[in-house]
Amino acid sequence: MILVLGTIAVDTVINVESMPYTGGIVGTDSEKKYAGGSSANVSTALKVLGCGVRQAGAVADDEFGTFLMDDLADMGIDTSAVVVRKNGVTLHTYIVVDRAGSNFIIANGGTCRKDIAVEELPPEILDDVDVFYTDMSWPETSIHLARECRKNGIKVVYNLQNVPTENSLETSAGVDKMLSLSDLFIVSRTTLLKYESTRSIEDALRSLTGAATLAEGVIVTLGDEGASWYVDEECIHVPAFSGMDVVDTTGAGDAYIAGVIKSHFMGGRSRERSMEFASRVASLKCSQRGPRLMDLDSERERSLLEL
Repeated sequence: MILVLGTIAVDTVINVESMPYTGGIVGTDSEKKYAGGSSANVSTALKVLGCGVRQAGAVADDEFGTFLMDDLADMGIDTSAVVVRKNGVTLHTYIVVDRAGSNFIIANGGTCRKDIAVEELPPEILDDVDVFYTDMSWPETSIHLARECRKNGIKVVYNLQNVPTENSLETSAGVDKMLSLSDLFIVSRTTLLKYESTRSIEDALRSLTGAATLAEGVIVTLGDEGASWYVDEECIHVPAFSGMDVVDTTGAGDAYIAGVIKSHFMGGRSRERSMEFASRVASLKCSQRGPRLMDLDSERERSLLEL
């Protein structure tokens, strides 16, 4: 069982021929509402890959929140740890995707961003859990659960998605604390170099991770260049898998993370083999519209994951 804590959102995906220039106008004849949110994307990808998943986070009791809770339940994901806030607004986004699959995202944070109190979590939240994954959308909750996981021998995977700002719940001190409690740290090159303004990934990692032990090291995702896994003074680089046509890159990083967790932590594969598997999972996501990896219907799709 994997416990996933983080963003749950409704994504409205708008397809355009090309991105507009400043002040320009582009038209669309394709606009669709999807269940999304980065952590929920990880959860659903893990479920598609055959894992048991428990989602934690917060939504409101509005139309968006009901849509999301129904979607997770339909996927067979345990929602007992999702807090439903009364009279609120659920996080929702607008994602513009061009013909090449590139995108940008506009987010409405809603009213569910305040930290989740420990008392709001079910006491059995860690029952049968093997891996805890968080994007630290709720920092104090993430740190509390990570501490409990360390006490109980549960692996902790932390994905830093955004650089802390004055308006975010995340703080630099919180990032440091979360790193000290994590087994595996995952960060994109873009976020890493925004957080630590150096030209070198290696220098940025040394500065950011400091004295954190990180028994499983750090994965830096590199977009269409693949990813690098740094552990024990070694760097394992695996290029991106390019066997599928790209229609939408939204959620590719989330699918990649799910692939790593499934293959390495749940499947016991080596780091390199797990990166190859995760790259194929991300490529499959890019061949599908919307933010989530959906069921693998074709024989070709399923065969790609038989490493």
